[in-house]
Amino acid sequence: MDSRRPSLCLILPAIIFLVLICMAFQLAKLRPIDLTMEAQFEQWIIQQKRVYENATEKARRFSIFKANVEYIDSFNAKGDRTVRLGANQFADRTDEEYTSRLTSNVEPPLKRNNESFRYANVTDVPYRIDWRKLGAVTPIKDQKRCGTSKIK
Repeated sequence: MDSRRPSLCLILPAIIFLVLICMAFQLAKLRPIDLTMEAQFEQWIIQQKRVYENATEKARRFSIFKANVEYIDSFNAKGDRTVRLGANQFADRTDEEYTSRLTSNVEPPLKRNNESFRYANVTDVPYRIDWRKLGAVTPIKDQKRCGTSKIK
């Protein structure tokens, strides 16, 4: 056997090592969004002071959080929007959970009277009104679970 030719015993482990390194890099390319999302979720949990019952519940909430953040990112990526969305205290909730938790099934009574709308014939109105500049709008308030439609 020629001593200048490396033996198969040395080449095979080197090839296997290189293949494993390449596979690791490929896997790393596939997972950065999830790893970043997991880090965002962990940071959000701390910020919101969330505690989940068990690992199964945490995994379910992460899945919901991920879907909501992906929706937020896709919404914000569109350049034609005048608002930007962000992950708030409801980011780990489904639409159904949000609706059932924060809305009441009781319909507020409608005040009906027989008179018509008093401004029905008003025509001299500006095209656009920025109520913020007029001081008519207050900052957003979280009513939590007040159980009423009245603004406090």
